[in-house]
Amino acid sequence: MGYDRNRFMHHNPEHLDEFTCGICMDILVQPVFSPCCRHSYCSVCIRQWLMVNNTCPNDRAQLRDTDLIKQSRAFVNLLDNLQLKCDWVDYGCDDSVRLCELADHVKKCVHNPGNKCANCDEYGAKNHDCLENLRQKCRRLEADVKRLSGANGHSTGSTTATDNGCGSPHVALPCRPMGLRINSCELDANIRERVIEIASRLCMTCTTQRELAVQIKQ
Repeated sequence: MGYDRNRFMHHNPEHLDEFTCGICMDILVQPVFSPCCRHSYCSVCIRQWLMVNNTCPNDRAQLRDTDLIKQSRAFVNLLDNLQLKCDWVDYGCDDSVRLCELADHVKKCVHNPGNKCANCDEYGAKNHDCLENLRQKCRRLEADVKRLSGANGHSTGSTTATDNGCGSPHVALPCRPMGLRINSCELDANIRERVIEIASRLCMTCTTQRELAVQIKQ
């Protein structure tokens, strides 16, 4: 099976058609072609086809496994230079890489679930700085709070959520000495929910950072 066409970036459909398997209709993996019609196929796709058929899937001419020909080096070089999204895009990776670099990138990607740190529960390379990872996460969460609250005309510091007696919680900011309380009744509903969510995540991260610091000192 080939690579999903939707993963490829900065290429028009006509350009991708040149590198599309005639069976799975995705981008070629280990491309070979049939000598009768010279159509390209993924090596696995065409060999699976020939296990139950003895003809070319395109022009129905007689075709055997031993007739298949590897694509030229020039063709493979063009294929390798196609840009596509990382395997871990659903885990937060926004990188696009050349096809020939994909395997190495996927293995080392900080968003690879296999690279998740057991100590800080964050993604990162082995022997990374857990405290610095958590500090960066705190900064990102604080920036989210400021952005969302700023959209409603407020400024904030770090946050926690408390009940204000009117059915909607305050968004309190205790992690800084001069923390500011925001009455979330004044926030739009969608912004209020997002601020409360970030507040909870931020407090959990701050607690984890303090606990980790104590462990490291011990």
